[in-house]
Amino acid sequence: MFFKTLTLVLSLATAVTPRSVKRDEGTKLYAYGTGISGYEVYAGLDGTAYIAASPGTNLTELTWSSPSMDATWNVTANSTDPELPVDTGRVFYIVNSDSAYEPCGFKAPNDTIPDNASTTGFFLFGKQAFWSDGSSYEAQFWAKATGETDLYTLNWNTAGTEQTDSVPVTVKTVAPTSLERSRHRR
Repeated sequence: MFFKTLTLVLSLATAVTPRSVKRDEGTKLYAYGTGISGYEVYAGLDGTAYIAASPGTNLTELTWSSPSMDATWNVTANSTDPELPVDTGRVFYIVNSDSAYEPCGFKAPNDTIPDNASTTGFFLFGKQAFWSDGSSYEAQFWAKATGETDLYTLNWNTAGTEQTDSVPVTVKTVAPTSLERSRHRR
């Protein structure tokens, strides 16, 4: 009887104790979908978000700050090369008009974002990335083939409809296992 009561009291105490959510300032994002087993999300020289098996010469590795819905999703380049397109202060965006199927990208402080683009509303539910307009939660990330092996643009597919040369992907903070990584590097 004592242990049942103690368990109940501890359960209730845990349920009503406020929990703080730690902002993870050193996150990387990975995409998972058909034929895409944990490819990392990179920034291209054109400011577009790419999914690739390895960074290549025209892609920049990123560190993402975990968002809260009312703040921007900031990215920092994991390089000191001044020629790379992403530096501290860039923010991630999606284009979310009614039937948009556009590449996601990165906006510099003085850049203009495309029409109907959003730089806020992103959040992690567990380890998966979502976007919210305040009334619904969406994860409409898709990978669109670029014509190069294991290189895709990360697109936002507002309607969630099937697209040519594209597959839906789940974007997570979970890195692939080392076995999956070794397959990417071949």
